[in-house]
Amino acid sequence: MEKGYIAVGGASLTVVEAREDAFTVSLVRHTQEHTTLAAKAIGDPVNLEVDILGKYIERFTGGAGAATAPALPAAD
Repeated sequence: MEKGYIAVGGASLTVVEAREDAFTVSLVRHTQEHTTLAAKAIGDPVNLEVDILGKYIERFTGGAGAATAPALPAAD
């Protein structure tokens, strides 16, 4: 989900671009100076946490990712 949030290595970041197999984020100077993200090389392992709530909102509002958003559980 573009413009959603993702936590990368514990730092909450805004997704700039999202593709099927990759995403990009921008690191402002403060983030670069106060995290270890700037020292990571492409392919280095990091912990990822995604904004699942954003996917549900996108689905309900008919956003671009609506077709790929996960289904909600059925109500009892």
